[in-house]
Amino acid sequence: MTIDTAVSAQPDERARFEWIVFDGDDTLWDTAALYKAITHEFAQWVVEQVNQHIPNQETTIEQVLARQAQEFESLFATLRNSAARYPRSLQDTAASFLVKLDRKPDCKTDLYNDLLFEAHSFGEEVYRRPARILPEVEQIIGILKAAGVNIGLLTVGEPLVQEKRLHEFPLRGALDWVKIIPADKADADTIGKVIHRLMWRYNVPAKERILVVGSSLETVVKPAVQVGIAAAWINRDAAAELAATPVDNSQIPPSKSEGIVEEEKGEAGTLTRYAYLTAFKGWLAETYTSSPQQESSSKTHVFGVFEGGGAKGLGHVGAYSACHKQGIRFLGVSGTSAGSIVAGLIAAGYEPEELFSGDGKGVLESVEYTRLLGPRRWEFLQWARGKRMIGKCLLFNRKISTIRLSFFLWLVAMTFMFFSPFFLVLILLHAIFWGQGYFKTKAFREWYNELLRQKVTPTGKNNEVTFDDIEKDWHERLKLGLAGDQNLLDLLNANGCPLKIVSTNVTSRRIVLHPDDGSNALPVADAVAASISIPLVFRPMRLPDFRNGGDSAPDGECEHVDGGALSNFPAWCFKNRKDRFCAPVPVVGFHLEDSSEKAKPRAGLLPFVGQLASTVIAGSSRLSVRGIPDLHEIDLRIKTGVLDFDIGGAEKKQTFSEGKSCTLTYILKGELGYQLASQEQMAPHLRALHEGMIGVLGSVKPQLRDPQPHLRVNVVCRRVQNRKATGALHVRYTWNMMY
Repeated sequence: MTIDTAVSAQPDERARFEWIVFDGDDTLWDTAALYKAITHEFAQWVVEQVNQHIPNQETTIEQVLARQAQEFESLFATLRNSAARYPRSLQDTAASFLVKLDRKPDCKTDLYNDLLFEAHSFGEEVYRRPARILPEVEQIIGILKAAGVNIGLLTVGEPLVQEKRLHEFPLRGALDWVKIIPADKADADTIGKVIHRLMWRYNVPAKERILVVGSSLETVVKPAVQVGIAAAWINRDAAAELAATPVDNSQIPPSKSEGIVEEEKGEAGTLTRYAYLTAFKGWLAETYTSSPQQESSSKTHVFGVFEGGGAKGLGHVGAYSACHKQGIRFLGVSGTSAGSIVAGLIAAGYEPEELFSGDGKGVLESVEYTRLLGPRRWEFLQWARGKRMIGKCLLFNRKISTIRLSFFLWLVAMTFMFFSPFFLVLILLHAIFWGQGYFKTKAFREWYNELLRQKVTPTGKNNEVTFDDIEKDWHERLKLGLAGDQNLLDLLNANGCPLKIVSTNVTSRRIVLHPDDGSNALPVADAVAASISIPLVFRPMRLPDFRNGGDSAPDGECEHVDGGALSNFPAWCFKNRKDRFCAPVPVVGFHLEDSSEKAKPRAGLLPFVGQLASTVIAGSSRLSVRGIPDLHEIDLRIKTGVLDFDIGGAEKKQTFSEGKSCTLTYILKGELGYQLASQEQMAPHLRALHEGMIGVLGSVKPQLRDPQPHLRVNVVCRRVQNRKATGALHVRYTWNMMY
């Protein structure tokens, strides 16, 4: 089978590949842009050094770039494709422009060598920086995973460099097979052996069922063609040829006119040359989806659960972005602590790009979290934690020694340095003791309510958005998108308010699920402020006790703290509504985990107490979700700490990207698409089973035909969680159970 036959055949007759094996560099991740950026930085550096040390020599950036290209090409004969080739080309380029320094008699002897070493460091920078994923890759992997195609990675290069690139690749979890070949061993024989091992391990019947896709023509694509494997060459340089050469689109199939430059056919294999990765994606969509437009417009409806985690909560926005991009829409959302912030904004109608756009304009991207906590209080807390105090005290001592003040003043400064932490801690404990918490939530509530007002018309006092406002606005938006799906409409109507916020009522010692306790008129900002109030860190939020009519406390209010104290992962709040209609609506929950692979025991009492508290909260959350059918738990591994509220723009982008990549990896594995049939889908089969059983009974005992017996059918199956059947059984489908 060749790509040509796959393109020209009709949709129902297309032969499909079982395995598509990708190259890494410039196919899955963009190393060309990385090399280009570093080379340009290096050229600017060379020009600066020449202007500084050799004034009479005129050098331009274009000259440096041209010289580097020549050096890189000439080193191929000796270094081939090794990792040392690029740094060596930069070093030789710098030497050619700075050679006069080595000959100047008044120049320091080490300056020339130091500059060459720095030039070599520029070349090594290309292996230290991460390479961005190409924009088309997410859609390509999504198309292949939806079609059930296995995805492999066959990349050639230095093993340590390629392993680092693979580790940085956000969708590495979607790869079914990975093989890294050293650059000095990349030939047709090695590629053939690797492909044969792949076929033997995964029972691939023939080589014609495998397609190799890559941009490395000499090391990956051509060797694959030589051993009889169909290959697609992603050649970016062909874009200029395609633009300069007139193409008769009437004589070329549509997929070719979008970027296929040529095809080379031989007895061994077929090589298709693409100018753009987008053209290859178009061929995939045409081959592996019967109706690309219908596929892209389809939506999967789920319930979303967002776990609490302090400053890690920005990872939830990345998860929301990944779900939205993959066509996943929420019928309801719930959250605790930081998760409640994101859940409330989703319920208000915010799109992912409005929350985090990547250019600093998103509502959760532009705000300074410390401003919401109180800048002075945060600065004081940083002093107490020791992050700023030691550095400032050392600077103070350095100034004292510089101006040579008396020994007495030096002694006072040293005393302040060593004893001020104790005074700061005492002041901090005093604020916590009298206020029951350090930070106030007033600034946060005002900011959050203003965000809600931009999307939802408020009806509460002081222009505050209530849960009733959220419910009305949400239902109006969702009913437009669910027209024709009566099952989901019934589920939506029975679900009430789609936003569920969890807090802990310490006055009545119980967990509270807003607004299911009757607090529909409660401002959403107040419920979210109560949910984020980490004990002792934030002051408790005073809310009316709607369950008792506001009379449980002397002033009709109760104190609420972080909902994570009792339920940090409230997936249980949608269970009753799912079971009532047996609707095939999964619950997707997002856990905020540490990015470290393994948790290490920490010495000391305070670290042990912290780990013990985390275990109590996390363990209770895990137990509360047992028995929930169709529950998908996605772990978002976030490097940011829980109390790192002073993170900058780079850290925010990293947190967002980590949440997005973890979610995309889970979705593209096909885990979320696995669902049991609904009651309506099973009804015809249950009816046929019922009639068949009556027929069998009538043939055995004719007296049972009149009157017809009343049979009831219950189908009992195990609960499914993350595509795995658990030991718990429940009645999944019923028939004739009305009376």
